[in-house]
Amino acid sequence: HDYQFEVEQIVTALSSGLKNVFTFWVSGLQIPDKATCSVPLIKLDTSALYLNFNYTNTLQRLYMVAEQNVVHIHNSVSCAKPDLILGHAVKPSDIRSLNHGLNMEEQDPRVTEANGIIDRYFSATYKPTSEVIKRKRQFFDSLCGANEIYILGHSLSEVDIPYFEEVFNSTKKSHPKWTLTYFSAAKIPHITKAL
Repeated sequence: HDYQFEVEQIVTALSSGLKNVFTFWVSGLQIPDKATCSVPLIKLDTSALYLNFNYTNTLQRLYMVAEQNVVHIHNSVSCAKPDLILGHAVKPSDIRSLNHGLNMEEQDPRVTEANGIIDRYFSATYKPTSEVIKRKRQFFDSLCGANEIYILGHSLSEVDIPYFEEVFNSTKKSHPKWTLTYFSAAKIPHITKAL
């Protein structure tokens, strides 16, 4: 069972191991306060609602936004036992098993078992955006009268698009003005495609 063992070790390192290391790394980030911040701060409305994707308390610590105004969509390292949500956007139901179409009578059972381990990895590392949206339903519903929406510092990656669709659907009756920021002009084609 050495083959299956080695595959299991790699899969574990890429799933729970990576999540643990990432949580440890984010937990160790030093969030400056206004006095020690080395870059100019942008002006943020401290009474606005914030959908935070970065796992930290930067908005609360650096911008003095009240905790109740910040929704950590993928949880936060400021919790006593952080359970950060990480993952990819490919639905497990859309992923064909590595054993699909193979002649199981001729295939080495060790390979079949290892393929099953890899299949389970893709299911275990899927980011459950629809479940997260359901858990945060109250927040999305509270956006119904929003007249301005700002997207600051988000890459608009495919895995997070459902959250922006939910913001859009929750606010479409109030016809808010959307403002997006980007790091460089090279990102504009990606942002345009995502929108």
